[in-house]
Amino acid sequence: MNFIRKNLYLILGAVLIIGATYFAANPPKPSSIFAPTLGGQKLNVVTQKISYGELKPEETVTIEIVSEGQTALDLLSKTKSIEVKESSYGKLVESIEGVKNNTDGKYWLYYINDQPASVGAGEYQLKPNDKIEWKFQSGE
Repeated sequence: MNFIRKNLYLILGAVLIIGATYFAANPPKPSSIFAPTLGGQKLNVVTQKISYGELKPEETVTIEIVSEGQTALDLLSKTKSIEVKESSYGKLVESIEGVKNNTDGKYWLYYINDQPASVGAGEYQLKPNDKIEWKFQSGE
């Protein structure tokens, strides 16, 4: 019994040394760690965040994988229940999860990479690593 136990420790030690040597000689490439893929195709990661202010606590909604041609509005509609109204400026988000515009003078506004958006959410084409943030705040 002692002989088996001693050899088992030797075998396990050898396996650990061989495994450590292999991974030291062949480390994973950073792009395979940080760039998600699906069937060899690189995917674009976009972060979306919703801020309800005093109505509900701030919530990071998702890290969503998007394809080319998707808009900020497409991303929002995939993750939340929304109401949209057509206007002369394009599609306007009227409510997110039942929180409607013009409640106490506040409206849904969205930001792209911490900057106020200059186009409607239905017009803005998402880019890799974008950070989209929706805030319920006064329009001033």
